[in-house]
Amino acid sequence: MKILHTRNTSYTNSVATDMDHMSDLFMHGLVMLGHEVTDAPKLWSVYQGFGTEGKMGPSNVPIEQLHGMGFTLTKNVPDETHIDRSDIEGMIRNRYFDLVIIARADFGSPYEELIFQHYSPKEIIILCGKDHFDFTSIRDHRYLVGKGTYFKRELIYNEPGMFPMSCSFPRQKIIHPSGIEKTQTWSGAKPVFGDNRAASGAYKFRTEKEYYEEYARSYFGDSHRKYPWWEYERHYEIIASGAIPHIPELRDCPPTCLITMPKQELLAVNQLIQEHGADWFTHGEGLDLYLVLQEKIFEHFLAHCTTEAVAQYVLDTHANYVK
Repeated sequence: MKILHTRNTSYTNSVATDMDHMSDLFMHGLVMLGHEVTDAPKLWSVYQGFGTEGKMGPSNVPIEQLHGMGFTLTKNVPDETHIDRSDIEGMIRNRYFDLVIIARADFGSPYEELIFQHYSPKEIIILCGKDHFDFTSIRDHRYLVGKGTYFKRELIYNEPGMFPMSCSFPRQKIIHPSGIEKTQTWSGAKPVFGDNRAASGAYKFRTEKEYYEEYARSYFGDSHRKYPWWEYERHYEIIASGAIPHIPELRDCPPTCLITMPKQELLAVNQLIQEHGADWFTHGEGLDLYLVLQEKIFEHFLAHCTTEAVAQYVLDTHANYVK
């Protein structure tokens, strides 16, 4: 399909809206599924050339200053040379695209009104990647519900026409569990919440490879609910690196949040850690059980948590909903 993927971006006063885990990795999934995707405005950070000399995007923000050092969600899409952004408005008017994705409902899109003039709700998918349950943080976007098939992160209630959605992980960055020998029970990579994380030294890993390998040589990685929201890219990074995330609050997670996570196996791990301690998993009977659980968690991850899997879920749910 020919797909327009659009959301507002800000490259001047803040890097906060330069990147978005859910929508930008969703775009990667669409590309990996083989669709012709046009991102407008351009999402500079998703392309593999981002961060090289002369290719930093309009803000020229060093990668070190990006949220999370830009790990996981940047530099995933290999090529953009085929994309024509010279007349997006004309392409919308002429209905060039088969499907339109408004990729952050709370950010909006510069083409939003034009899209609604020329495309029906059956041809529009709306994503809300907002990390709160309500609609009113950046802008009140409740009026968009019903103008397309609506997918919401942190969906905690049943609402007709709204569907849950999770974050995802790019397949090419996955480390197979057998790739690195495990040498420690807990990873040294720890969640740090609050503002000024980069300035505080919270980002101690200087490269993505170093960060992933720290998890790969660990049996477990600390991960938490980032109150009040449940979605957290760290959950996915830990599994993708061949370790198991410990999410203490998981038993309280609503069924419409973290919908792709292997919750049953993760809850079993939580219970066993509570009963025996984490070190029990590093030898003997505990290690045997760890290997079984880790394999189940990893296989579930490959089937449900990659960018392609989440993109296909959205496309299939949309197709079934608009029949």
